[in-house]
Amino acid sequence: MGIVGSTCEYCIGSKEELIYERKSNGKQQSMVIDCKVVIDMKKPARLIRIRLEKALDLPASDSALDGNLSDPYVSIQFGKQRRRSPVIDNNLNPTWKHEEFEFVVTDEDLAEFKMLTFRVMDFDALNCDDLLGTLEFDMTQWTGATRMQDARMQGYILTVPSCFADQQVKSTLHLSICFLTEWEAAASLTQEVFEFERWLSTNNAWSKHYLLPSFGDRTAWYCPDTKQGGEGFKDAMPPCPEGYKAAGQWAYELSHGDANGWVYATTCKGPWRKEMAKTHFVRRRLWVNHYNRIAQMEPEAERKSEAATVSDSSATQSSVDTTF
Repeated sequence: MGIVGSTCEYCIGSKEELIYERKSNGKQQSMVIDCKVVIDMKKPARLIRIRLEKALDLPASDSALDGNLSDPYVSIQFGKQRRRSPVIDNNLNPTWKHEEFEFVVTDEDLAEFKMLTFRVMDFDALNCDDLLGTLEFDMTQWTGATRMQDARMQGYILTVPSCFADQQVKSTLHLSICFLTEWEAAASLTQEVFEFERWLSTNNAWSKHYLLPSFGDRTAWYCPDTKQGGEGFKDAMPPCPEGYKAAGQWAYELSHGDANGWVYATTCKGPWRKEMAKTHFVRRRLWVNHYNRIAQMEPEAERKSEAATVSDSSATQSSVDTTF
């Protein structure tokens, strides 16, 4: 998969807007990362691409009355950029089906922030979310994969807070990380369009016609890249990126939702769940299309930069010796 923003657009807070503008327009000169952070695309930039698979043996944050379980999600942070996975309800061994996340990183970012941090959290609708475990990587010491074909899924041991010591868990987070050059990252692109519907209990049915802008609902079809949308798919469909050609047709993504690709929430701000609950009144589905770059020569400056890149990723946590 090529450059693509995380598919949990509304799972995160208002100050954690996702990277969308970069992935479809090679001429983009600046990009909003959150409400305050802007990256100048004229500066040399690399891309951290993360594929999240699952967590195992997490501690139970809920009380015995609530089933001795947790409602985990993963928050990922590099500097001022943050991404967040969907919540998996009542599960100590959650699976995210290869959720993908990306961080654009300049040399200045790398020098200032260095650490890529994963926090596994327990979602709580009434109180503050509880920390279940942490994992950190020093990206200035990275010598892992720099091409997607070299990235592999791996389990890493989480640091679990001492308040869960009596549970004697051996929590792990399973993911792959690739620190791509900008040229390598742009070999393929992925465009996204979201489809939205609202539930009307009196009719016992889902429909795009029930969407209510006064409730903060999106339009029936919405493209986060162009921020365009409307009642029909064509109103939201972005143009083919310049310098690329389509690899296939638009299709909805099954790996991020239920059997038909839907995820559910109380409002369009999320958090989104893969299973519908009684408190869920909106749902959305992700449609994607993939594009391949029309063959060009890799810039010599970038080839030299990649050759000069420093070595392997040293995670501050130990890796589980398991290959998937």
